Amino acid sequence: EPRVRLQVAFTIGESRQWDQAALLARLARENLDDPWIQSAVLSSAAECGGDLFAALAVDARLPATAKSADFLRQLVVVIGAQNRAADVTRAIETLAGFKDSALAFPLVGALGEGLKRAGTSLGARDQGGRIKALLRRAPQLAADATQPEPLRRAAIGSLGLVSYAEAAPTLLALLEPKQAPALQLAAIGALEQFRDAQLGPALLERYAGLSPAVRARVLDALLERTERLDALWSAIERKAVRPSELAARQVDFLRKHRDARVRERATELLGAANPAARQDVYASFLPALQLAGVGARGKTLFESRCALCHQHACLGHEFGPDLTAVRTGGREKLLTSIVDPNREVLPQYFICSVETKEGESIGGIVRNETATTVTL
Repeated sequence: EPRVRLQVAFTIGESRQWDQAALLARLARENLDDPWIQSAVLSSAAECGGDLFAALAVDARLPATAKSADFLRQLVVVIGAQNRAADVTRAIETLAGFKDSALAFPLVGALGEGLKRAGTSLGARDQGGRIKALLRRAPQLAADATQPEPLRRAAIGSLGLVSYAEAAPTLLALLEPKQAPALQLAAIGALEQFRDAQLGPALLERYAGLSPAVRARVLDALLERTERLDALWSAIERKAVRPSELAARQVDFLRKHRDARVRERATELLGAANPAARQDVYASFLPALQLAGVGARGKTLFESRCALCHQHACLGHEFGPDLTAVRTGGREKLLTSIVDPNREVLPQYFICSVETKEGESIGGIVRNETATTVTL
């Protein structure tokens, strides 16, 4: 009975007489499809997180699936966030013994993420340099085109844990046009963790050779930190970045930025929001509704301009509303949504801006919110 197992998981956490790690490992292994029991196991691992991770890491009965990898990642984040010396040391020892780099690198990143939440870093806790030895292999694996893509992405993600000087040559080289978009996106995700002043200009130097989806990710990275915006303003002024390349949500974010200087600069370079002007644009495009559509050209435009935020026929991303049924609203409604997307927005698609303690500005749609967490 699932409810009995759930209660058992919580009860194990209250007892110091049992082998908590062994019992929780069995529950975790046998209930990978039950998120409630997994949450109970993580809650009860407060005093034995390191031993639980070590037990699961060598358990041959734990299936090598995405769900088991995700559970291990959650567990390691919790170990880092709790920052108990014994558990962190145990986790580091376990990770140093991993032979599967594709699994080790994401877990190293998860430990670093948890320690960051606790106000410290992996470098500060890895006194013996065991994780540093593992990370020294990351640049070579990330750049090696003969390696499987999942392993390369894992190595790329781990480079966010070393210094910018060590990581930048490899990560920036991955932004060359010949690299797969998935690797480029992973490289930007690692690069955006650094606060070095050179990052903004370095990203924009490679901007012209990137695909629309990767360009949008670069712009998001630039918008995350106020000090990176000077590079963006400069790129717009010299026409290396066109204002039209910024998504509506990005322009709106800049116009409503908490820093008055950013708002002024956005108005100067991007223009002020003007509902009346939008109505004029709508009127100017009305005659186009009488033209015959060309599906192939429309698909190309959708992929370059719309797919970053919308889906249609399983193509694109689920950020804004799915456009599969958009034809039911008529052409006039579609034109209004294109030229004036903010005129009518459903509450579930409102954009929220979050300012972190580290000074990052993150925009997105609120998917879940509790007293202690916000999920965008």
